[in-house]
Amino acid sequence: MRPIVATVALAAILAGAVATWASGDEASSSEDYWLGPSFGGHALDETSGGSSFYGDCEPPPGEGGCGAPIEVQNATTCARNPLAIDLLPRRVSRVRGGGLAADYGEMIDVGTGRRTVTIFADERGLMVKAVRALRTRSQEVPPQRLTRPVHPKAALAELRRVVSAQRRLKNSRVVARATGLSRRAVRFRLRVAGLLGPDALRGIRAPRRSWKAVERDRQIAIQARELGVEVTARQFGISAAQIRAATRRVRGLIGRC
Repeated sequence: MRPIVATVALAAILAGAVATWASGDEASSSEDYWLGPSFGGHALDETSGGSSFYGDCEPPPGEGGCGAPIEVQNATTCARNPLAIDLLPRRVSRVRGGGLAADYGEMIDVGTGRRTVTIFADERGLMVKAVRALRTRSQEVPPQRLTRPVHPKAALAELRRVVSAQRRLKNSRVVARATGLSRRAVRFRLRVAGLLGPDALRGIRAPRRSWKAVERDRQIAIQARELGVEVTARQFGISAAQIRAATRRVRGLIGRC
């Protein structure tokens, strides 16, 4: 299975109203997205852990395995969203009315409702076509319109950070210096906010804490998950309670809720 990209360094209208993730929210597995019983000449080979695999593969000589020609992974938008992974996409665009597509080259994320659907394919053209074919298991045919993604409040707050700074400072270079983000990251976040529309950030305030402080919390939370609380507490010189507090502050920005 191709892994969903983990967070290491590094929004929301539904049915006409703004919605955000609350702690502990989970999307129902019955609403997982797939491409139907077959796609692009490849039959559905396996479904496991929210992922659908299409077609067989033959590993190269000496290799122990290979990925399916097409794979569709499902995650919640709280666990995976454009601000919660360590890559900046090549482009971000609106697809099928309300969906948000982030194109990373080797994969495409499609955010819709409380789902982020990640598509992998051996052929670039097949991956792009798969975006148009996505549907839930309860839908007989792909709907013409996808709902807009519902992202966690922490992610929306980070969008508000750059939107507010841009309104005040005007220039992306100045915004980058003021926020501690790269110019490319600033442009990317402004693009996402623009695609979501003005209502998406209504009622969302810019974080009071600096991005540097948020990034530190993210590193603490990620390291605690990977190496354990005791190791993280020693390395950062903080208590277990401080680690828990840091993790709470960055839910929705660390690849897990």
